[in-house]
Amino acid sequence: MSAPIMPAQIMQVAEHLWDQYAENINHGFIDKIVVDPMVANAIGQAGLNLIVERYEAMIQAPVKMNGGGPGHINIYPTFKPIGRRGVAAVEPAINKKDKVARPPNAFILYRQFHHGKIVAQHPELHNNQICKIS
Repeated sequence: MSAPIMPAQIMQVAEHLWDQYAENINHGFIDKIVVDPMVANAIGQAGLNLIVERYEAMIQAPVKMNGGGPGHINIYPTFKPIGRRGVAAVEPAINKKDKVARPPNAFILYRQFHHGKIVAQHPELHNNQICKIS
């Protein structure tokens, strides 16, 4: 059975909605998606299925969808692995392309600036010894 064809604009809304949820999941802000009833009506069952499929692909685990509060749709993992401290936690899959690198600290910047000069002055030194000099 194939999913009903969604108009392109509704598919874009569902994709945008998923992007917002995925960002919050990746940052650890949420592990359960709660879709407002008006939004659920706007994107339809096919849009909700798209979100479920993307969530399953992201966490590589089954996801369940059911009604929550008054008209809300809850989308959540069916299995929550136990974390190191015994607290249930879902490990979000972080795409390395989406991850922003941390900026270098002051020592790293200082060392990068002076490393070449020290190597030029003392070519016989090993990198560990150069680090002590800088």
